[in-house]
Amino acid sequence: MEGRPNHLPLEEVMSGDDGEDSRSWSDNLGGGGGGGGGVSDDDDDGEQSRRKGGGYHRHNPGQIQELEAFFREIPHPDDRQRLELSRRLGLDVRQIKFWFQNRRTQFKAQSERHENILLKEDNTRLKNENDVLKIRLTNPSCSKCHGPVYSNAAIDLSAEEQLLIKENVRLKDELVRIRALAGKLSGKPIDTSHLTSKLPGFNGVSNHNRAKKRRDVSKTGGRTVSTGRSLRNGTLDNRPYQKASLIDAAISAMNELMKLAEAYGPIWSRNFAGSTELLNREEYLKMFSHDNPLGSSCVGAEGSRDTVVVSLNSQAIIGIFMDVNKWIEAFPCLIARASTVEVISDGVNGSRNGSLQLMKAELQVPSPLVSTRQVRFIRFCKQQREGLWAVVDVSVEDGAGLRAPTDCRRLPSGCILQDLPNNFTKVTWIEHSEWETNSVHPLFQQVINTGKLFGAPRWAASLQRHCDSLPLLVLCSNSNANLSGVSPGGNRNILKLVQRMNELFCSGVCVSTKSKWESIHVGNISEDVKIKYRRNTSSPGEPPGLLMCASTSFWLPAAQDILFNFLRNEQCRRQWDILSLSGAMQETFRVSKGPGDSNYISLLRAVGPDSSHTGMMVVQECWIDASGASIVYAPVDDSVINAAVNGRDTESVALLPSGFSIIPDGPSPGKVNGNENGGCLVTLGFQILVNTTPSAKLTQDSFNSVHNLISFTIHKIKAALHLN
Repeated sequence: MEGRPNHLPLEEVMSGDDGEDSRSWSDNLGGGGGGGGGVSDDDDDGEQSRRKGGGYHRHNPGQIQELEAFFREIPHPDDRQRLELSRRLGLDVRQIKFWFQNRRTQFKAQSERHENILLKEDNTRLKNENDVLKIRLTNPSCSKCHGPVYSNAAIDLSAEEQLLIKENVRLKDELVRIRALAGKLSGKPIDTSHLTSKLPGFNGVSNHNRAKKRRDVSKTGGRTVSTGRSLRNGTLDNRPYQKASLIDAAISAMNELMKLAEAYGPIWSRNFAGSTELLNREEYLKMFSHDNPLGSSCVGAEGSRDTVVVSLNSQAIIGIFMDVNKWIEAFPCLIARASTVEVISDGVNGSRNGSLQLMKAELQVPSPLVSTRQVRFIRFCKQQREGLWAVVDVSVEDGAGLRAPTDCRRLPSGCILQDLPNNFTKVTWIEHSEWETNSVHPLFQQVINTGKLFGAPRWAASLQRHCDSLPLLVLCSNSNANLSGVSPGGNRNILKLVQRMNELFCSGVCVSTKSKWESIHVGNISEDVKIKYRRNTSSPGEPPGLLMCASTSFWLPAAQDILFNFLRNEQCRRQWDILSLSGAMQETFRVSKGPGDSNYISLLRAVGPDSSHTGMMVVQECWIDASGASIVYAPVDDSVINAAVNGRDTESVALLPSGFSIIPDGPSPGKVNGNENGGCLVTLGFQILVNTTPSAKLTQDSFNSVHNLISFTIHKIKAALHLN
């Protein structure tokens, strides 16, 4: 075998058995095969290796996996990196070099194939438009009114009849376009040659009012109103030409999402640890162009991409996205409220392929200093190929446009779902939006562009936590299940209690319009401390009386995991929690909601200074991931917990939750108190019962009490962690 190179050329690898071993995520998106070979960038080195000879070398799966992982991070390794790989994988440096050259050649070929697919789609669209033009040429019309050509001597049409004819022809053209787009979605061409000059339902002057209504909505100053401007009262009023525009926008957004998912190089950059990548705005504008709907020079933009593997198949994930209630349940800390305005398409042949919905939502971050984002968008689901689906969202405007500075515009965003063995799915999430920069609090100016507030890492991490907790939900729904010695009914009750506790905590801390709290400003209290109140007279899930909520966000020079472990540790609770009564907390129950020991629900028993039981329990939920961390808790009576554990309903259990939301801030600008590793943005929120009488008056003492409680807690945490 002398004279043969140590690595197969591209043609042999693409047709040989090695193709399956070398398949990567990029291959799956592009539909390609093999670990690849190709023409070397350095012909002299390649020829030298051929002269030295050697047998064929087939990389083992472990080596291929390492090389693929390194290629996704660094497609062009330098000499030092190639040397390190050769030592780690037991391969020759030249083998490493040729593998990367071949892999780059293969990736380029895959990109070209995908571009060809997009060009074919454009070609199909142009053919459909050409067919429509041919139909128009066979039926000539007046250049002014677009109606049939009549002889004035033969017939004298009234003004109303001329308008009806004009409207009839325009609607017929829109119907032709709708059918062409429907054919594109379904993959089956729809014949439009049978269309006549009259549409059903338009039979002369009797339809004058209906035609007039369409003219008023669809025409302004002789031009067609844009899709977003023609949406009135949240519905499409079954107008086919509006739906056609939305379908066109959905297809365009899907094409952009797929291009962003497959793009590498300068358009995406990785500037902090983890799998998150940030969008290069300048490179993006070179590749795509969008109008700026905010109409202001003070517009911010953020784009991020993240990848996770979740323990749920793609069809189940699509079911979450297309059902608004399941969508809210999967992202409780991100979605304050959401609704489906209209279902434009249910899909093709009973599947979700081609599903299109008009939706609106209010997005939130657990902080009183971060404004919510009002978004109105279309959601489009499409199967790209076998085992690969994509769901894309893109904003559309309502009749009034963007109503407030806190509103934002979502450019094509969404996720690509790739099926993996054992019912797993690889999720590539892309989030891209624009907003007015003057709506961002200075405390969050530095972190907002990292995607940790509304970006891809937060969405992807929330989806992963939800998928990890689904086995617990199924187990709690099983009448034969038993967790930690608690009855099945008790498991369900505790889970429902925790879900309601988190909803109440977010409603108090966030600034969502869904909240029933009323804000109040107190002159001697800092503006960063937000105080709200409400008078509860009817809600059974909260204690009756005058309720008050106080929350604030602040920065701490401490690593996220250190702060999280300190706050969740029941042994450290007496150092900062006034509920511990200077005693200890004992954990009596814990159930995991995911892998590891950092995502769980627990019950804590308060023990007094003399080791006596105080009769109070604390329900607590904790979780942590790369996007942040959360500790939410609520005190309840011991008797209530015992009843819940024994299967009694918890809907009427009164809760006043408190807790912490933690967002990693990354490296700080220089040393802060000797800390070079950055810190965290911490949100602290308390809900307390001020008076058992709902009609009681708010007093200055009440404001001072909640403000002192926040100051006391922050001071104790800093002192315990030795933070100045």
